[in-house]
Formats: sequence, C-alpha cells, structure tokens
Amino acid sequence: MSVDEEHKVTISLGELSQLLRAVQVPKVPKSGLGNPGPLGLGAFALTTMTLSIYNAGILTDTSGLVVAVALFYGGIAQFIAGLYEYRISNTFGATAFCSYGAFWCSYAGYVYFIVPSLPADKVHEASGLFLLMWLIFTLYMTAASFRVSLVLAVLFVVLSITFLLLCIGDFAEAPNVTKAGGAFGILTAIIAWYGSAAVVINSTWGRTMLPVGVFVQPKKKVAKQDEQNMIPLLDIRRGSGDSSDELSHDDGDLESGKTTKKGESEPAKKKGVINSIKQKALGH
Repeated sequence: MSVDEEHKVTISLGELSQLLRAVQVPKVPKSGLGNPGPLGLGAFALTTMTLSIYNAGILTDTSGLVVAVALFYGGIAQFIAGLYEYRISNTFGATAFCSYGAFWCSYAGYVYFIVPSLPADKVHEASGLFLLMWLIFTLYMTAASFRVSLVLAVLFVVLSITFLLLCIGDFAEAPNVTKAGGAFGILTAIIAWYGSAAVVINSTWGRTMLPVGVFVQPKKKVAKQDEQNMIPLLDIRRGSGDSSDELSHDDGDLESGKTTKKGESEPAKKKGVINSIKQKALGH
C-alpha cells in the first residue's frame, strides 16, 4: 500500500455538503465586537413610538413615561451604540446614533427642566426652534442614507417629514398638524424597528430573512454566496483564532469533492479538512 493510498479519505458530495451546513456560522467582525446597529435602531424606535403615541393624541398623559424612556434607552443606550459604531469605523452610524442619543437626552432635559420655567406663550416657539434644528440635521443625514440601504433611506425620509410636521405644528400652534407628525412618527418607529429586527434575525440565522436593500456593496472581493446572504461559505477557525488556520473552499472545489488547506499535500489536505469539519460538527 502506497503512502497516498494510506492517507486517502473518500467522502461523497452530499456528506460534505451536510458537514458544511452543520458548521456554517455567520461572519463575525474582525474586531470581535458585535454589531451595535440593532441596539441603536431599537432604542430610537421604542422612544420614537412612545413619544409619537402622545403626539398623535392616542394617549394624553404619557409625558413622564416619555422622559424616562428618552433619557435611558433613547438617550444613553443609543449614544453608547454610536460610540461602538465609531469603534468599527462606521461614520454614518456613529454620527446618527450619537446625535439622536444626544437628542433624546436633551429632549428629556428640555421637558423636565426648561419647559416648566418658560412662559406659557413661549413653549411652542421654543419647541418649534428645537425641532427645526434637528430637522436640518436630519435632512443632510437623509441625503447620506441613500448610499447605505433602502430601509435607512425610507426611515430618514419619513423621519424628516415627522420633524417638519412637528415643527410646523409648534410654530403655528396647530394641534392637527402635530397629530399628523405623531402619525408619521409612529411609522418612523415601525421602520426603525424593522431595521433593528432585520440585523438581529439575519445575523442569528446566518442568512437574509428580512431584506434591508443594501445599496452599496463592499469593494473587497467576496464569495458568491456571501454577496447574496451576507454570510461566508465556510468560516471555521481553531480556538486560537489564528487566521492562518482558516479553511477555505470555492464552488469548483465542491463540485469536484475537493477542499483545500494551504501548505499541505493533497491527501493530507483532504483528510485534515474532513477531520476538522467532523470535530466541529460533533462539538469537539
């Protein structure tokens, strides 16, 4: 028996496909950090929904609840998400989450500390000015969102309309316009919740369950399935996390029943790959 025959391992294409599916996992950012996007969007959505229910006139005595949610979840939690977006070099996400986190903190402070000290005839004017400044910020963020994803683009368009209606409602002291702004705010919250849910569900399931309509794909070369599902074809690493231990394959390898690992002879390559896959699938 030759050395090649001694190390020869045979596995069918179907068996290999089953093993690959058993160990396939979502791509993990190289930084080792989770995606802060769902936290930021979720915090924004929940707080916006709470305030918008009040603005739309559905409930009329929720101001205390809005302040609490705005300070801790919409404000602090969203601001932290923005800081982590800076950590992963996402300028758009960092700017949006830190800014709107600060918006909710400042809104809570405005309602709790400033409004009670203002003359009654100046409250609408001050609130309108506050909302106008945030409308300006939201408009240029809307322009940038059209290079990110369809969900974010729609979110920022609807949010801009929300700020515009609320701003007009305060300056003109028009309750019906404010209620319309509240209705658009509810729609804004639903879209933001969808975006948050999409990232969490897609990353957990390892494939696109809820599409977000990505406009700009990364320039780096990625595998065909990675482009479609935003997960790698195969991402298996040893406990050390060394990238040199990464196994790789392509469509041609699957069709021919071959899987390769750099730096080894062909029989040892195949045997080593299969053993690693089996150990991973069995939880060893």
